[in-house]
Amino acid sequence: MTFVTLLEGCGLLASLATLLIVTRALSDVGRVRRSALMALVALLALGHLANVLETLGQGWADTFADQFSIMVPFLWGLFLLETGRGYLSERLAASDEQERFFLDSVPASVAWLDGDARLLGFSHAWSRALPGSLPGKRLSESLDVALPQLEAAVASCARAGEGSDERLVSESARGADGRARHFPWCVRC
Repeated sequence: MTFVTLLEGCGLLASLATLLIVTRALSDVGRVRRSALMALVALLALGHLANVLETLGQGWADTFADQFSIMVPFLWGLFLLETGRGYLSERLAASDEQERFFLDSVPASVAWLDGDARLLGFSHAWSRALPGSLPGKRLSESLDVALPQLEAAVASCARAGEGSDERLVSESARGADGRARHFPWCVRC
């Protein structure tokens, strides 16, 4: 019995030391994650305290120890969920920032399309060349002239199992003013 009390006492001291470290070391961590971790460590400490009291003959402490042991995995799960959500949010923001940097910097007309040939994103050069382009708009609606070879290549790319034709193609079409215009393009799947 004294060995169990000693072990629980060591667990209590370790939990209190961890709580002290958490309160001092995690100033740069988000408020929710820090609060969840502090609550988790505090519950561990209270669980150890209740177990020490139980081994010292306080029968009522057993109920508290049981309740604390039930709440610890729940709080640990919340902590992990919040930490994962925070990490994924940071990675997504970094990815969005990299995409924006690329789209702002690339001098070529570049666009991303979904399987229905709708624009997902495009470079500034694309928006200057095709000012009617909007995210969610079909490629054919964004083009001011018909480019059947480009539309066929995009449709072929969207079909499952079709390979990527990465050669540079130049397609000509007459604009609304009657002048011939040349459109070099390349489709990558």
